[in-house]
Amino acid sequence: MASFYIPKIAAQEYEAFRHLLKSEIPATYAEWTGVTEREIIFTKGQGHVAEVVEISADEFTQHCNTAQLPCDLAALKRLAFQKGSKHKPVV
Repeated sequence: MASFYIPKIAAQEYEAFRHLLKSEIPATYAEWTGVTEREIIFTKGQGHVAEVVEISADEFTQHCNTAQLPCDLAALKRLAFQKGSKHKPVV
């Protein structure tokens, strides 16, 4: 069973992420939460663990700048993975 890390964006930060990610995420926060909920359900349905990882816009921007990555959905998911797996013991 694998762990998957799903990025969580706070409602009050959604517009900042819309600015950073342009057209890569839905137009509304409600649509975004629907997408992430479906991703969680699908992941669990496949027998995996879905862990939600909260990410702020400032943290995301800093991550992209430090890693010299474009601010895109792949970078957001990469940060969620890095944060989520940071404190996990390796088995």
